Amino acid sequence: MKKIMMIMLITVLMLAFTACGNEIPELSDEELYMVEEYAAKLLLKYDANYQGTTLSDEEIEEQRAEAERRADVQAKAEAERKLREQKKAEKEAEKAKEDSGEGNKGDKAEVPEKEYADIAAFLGLDGISIEYAGLTFSEVYPMDSEVTQGLAHAPSGKTFMVLAFKMTNTSGDEKAIDMNQINPSFTIVLGAGVKKSAQPSMRGDNLLGYTGTLAAGETKDVQLFIEVNANTEAPKGATMNIRRDGESAEAMLFQE
Repeated sequence: MKKIMMIMLITVLMLAFTACGNEIPELSDEELYMVEEYAAKLLLKYDANYQGTTLSDEEIEEQRAEAERRADVQAKAEAERKLREQKKAEKEAEKAKEDSGEGNKGDKAEVPEKEYADIAAFLGLDGISIEYAGLTFSEVYPMDSEVTQGLAHAPSGKTFMVLAFKMTNTSGDEKAIDMNQINPSFTIVLGAGVKKSAQPSMRGDNLLGYTGTLAAGETKDVQLFIEVNANTEAPKGATMNIRRDGESAEAMLFQE
């Protein structure tokens, strides 16, 4: 239909160029192109279904950058997933070999390497990673608070050990997190075997009660804190026992 309309418009325009008389003049290629272009523009102008799709250079660059960022985040998440699957497959293959008696019976039995849980995976946070990021000691918590309301002070002879974590959205989509619904508990086990339960706080970045939304690729700094003796030194290693819904798991924080 559009093609017929364009032909009709071209015919009308060509007749108009004759001024008078019935002869249709011969048009050059350039003149024919101008007539066709004008007709096409008229068709688009009066086509109710036509919508312009021209983007500015800035909008195109923004879309390109966003696509690259999402691809990078997804690639990292996929690489981490494949690494975990590879390690799991290797451990299963080794266990199957030992069960079948293929191992060297003359060798001294080796203590199997202990498996530690992934914090975010155990909490059911798909597309999220939670990684340990260091510790500090402080007489008050939160350390950088500018107000006294909700500020916790360590008792005499005690201090707070504050453990930092990086919580990252490794997926390509926005993720909402509500730790109050998960309702976990965390127990920090220091190198000397000392066990201390993480304490809740009114602070919004406390992992025990964190509630918020992470955009794709976004990272949030979150914390846990425990009460220890004032003379406690930084441990050479620490793990974290996690409990939720009646189940428990142990996660490695750090070791020298």
